Amino acid sequence: MPNTGGELNRLNGKKGISVPYNSVPLMKLITEHNPNSYQKLVTLIEEHVGGVDCCDVVSQGTVEDFRNNLYKD
Repeated sequence: MPNTGGELNRLNGKKGISVPYNSVPLMKLITEHNPNSYQKLVTLIEEHVGGVDCCDVVSQGTVEDFRNNLYKD
């Protein structure tokens, strides 16, 4: 995975948000479902919390969950 640098990248690393057991495999989700908008992608992430029968992508939370995790102590 490329290192994009910057404050968000540092915060993700510090909080462990990007590790697989705390996130969602976005590229795999996009490949499986080919969403055509940001909102469709957000909806797919929500639908895949805990996994679904249509594919083996499992999201560990919603976009809001991931955002909130940035601010947890």
